Amino acid sequence: MPVSDAFSSPLALIRHGQTDWNAAGRLQGQVDIPLNDTGREQARAAAVLLEGGGWDAVVASPLGRALETATIIAEHLGLPAPETDEGLIERGYGELEGAVDAELPAETRRVLHPGHDGDPGPIEAVGYRLGLLPGVEHSRETGERGLAAVRRIVAAHPGERVIVVAHGTIIRLTLDALDDWQRFHSSPRNAEIIELDAAQWASASGVPRA
Repeated sequence: MPVSDAFSSPLALIRHGQTDWNAAGRLQGQVDIPLNDTGREQARAAAVLLEGGGWDAVVASPLGRALETATIIAEHLGLPAPETDEGLIERGYGELEGAVDAELPAETRRVLHPGHDGDPGPIEAVGYRLGLLPGVEHSRETGERGLAAVRRIVAAHPGERVIVVAHGTIIRLTLDALDDWQRFHSSPRNAEIIELDAAQWASASGVPRA
């Protein structure tokens, strides 16, 4: 069954397709790495899943890998060219961008990826204090930036169904922010489609939390 048949949320979050840096396990962050051929095929497959969903618009991060994914989807669905929002750009990894994640020192990986069972702030604070995260954007700052972008998009498209194409870490952290940092998420796979649940949609729409 196509994903669109089951969608109840007016907004879908999609990670861009694969790049060569994804395949190599490199931290891309805000470096503008293009899709590879696998990534383009993944984008086309995601577009097929979205058929019949009654979508009105596509909004993307301006980085090339996300914008190309969004363009493939928009063209397949017969939608206008994607809009862009700077707030959807991936988390900045500072001096670590381009590094192979698995080859980083264990201490660096521990503070860069503190896990999803609690607030990442205290563990990251240790990393900043020890100089292990030079120029790396704080997780909470990334998530709040993504949440602000989602709210702008929702406000700009009242009553519409919107596809948002961004990046793995900012999508994960935006979902964490939507859940008020009380529920933690895994990063989506390349070209994975995520639907917001009712509580997340309320948060995205700016409904105050009880």
